[in-house]
Parts: sequence; structure tokens; C-alpha cells
Amino acid sequence: MELYERLEELDADKAEMRASRILHGLGFTPAMQRKKLKDFMGTGIHLDLDACVWLEEELKTFQCILVLISHSQDFLNGVCTNIIHIHNKTQKHYTGNYDQYAKTWLELEETQMKKFHWEQDQIVHMKNYIARFGHGSAKLAWRA
Repeated sequence: MELYERLEELDADKAEMRASRILHGLGFTPAMQRKKLKDFMGTGIHLDLDACVWLEEELKTFQCILVLISHSQDFLNGVCTNIIHIHNKTQKHYTGNYDQYAKTWLELEETQMKKFHWEQDQIVHMKNYIARFGHGSAKLAWRA
């Protein structure tokens, strides 16, 4: 019974119609829509400009989380509202489009590098201080 209720929530009876509308928007002709997926393998089908524009507009209204991979920064700028950067098994969340993410990430990297260089300078300073005063009087040696 739960399965039937869930299928009703999803409007499963309209799934084929929704899929056809999406495929048509992406430039698939009715004949292409009837083909099996395996028949497309190796055919090199790519989205043309009209299909990309249609997809961008469609995804702007998408109300769910979507994992999106694209080489087009313009496309990502038009669709993304949040970015999750995953690196070294950690994730950092950014709000805004791709350009905002890139700007914020670059600023954070620059801040981190400045902090790193400052820490390295402090280490050198401490080592020099210890080398200079570490062998003198007891008071200076203790301080070093």
C-alpha cells in the first residue's frame, strides 16, 4: 500500500509524458526518444545551444538538490545557487553562483597563504632569537 501511495505522490502515471517533454527540450526527436539508451553509445550526441539554454531555464526552477558537473562556467552561473567544494574528504559550503564561489575561494586561499607566510616568518624569528640568546646569561637563555 505504501508503494502505491508513493507512486501516486510522484504522479507516476505522468512520468512518460514528463520524460518526453524533457527529452524534447533537450533536442531529442520523437524517433530518438523511442531508441534504446545503448543505441546512443558512441554516437557523440552533445547538447546544442538551444538545448543548453532550455536546460538552464528548466534547472532554475528545480526545487531539489542537484549534483551538477559542467565545464561551462556560464551554465553553472545561471543554475547554481549553492556550491559544495569537496577536497581532502572535507566539504565547504558556499552560497551564490559559480563566479561568487570562485571569488570567495580565491580570497580564502590568499588569506590562508598570508597566514602561512606570517607563521613561517615567526618561526624564523624565534629560531634566530633562540640562536642569538639561547647560550648567554641564565635569564636570556630562559627567555629564549
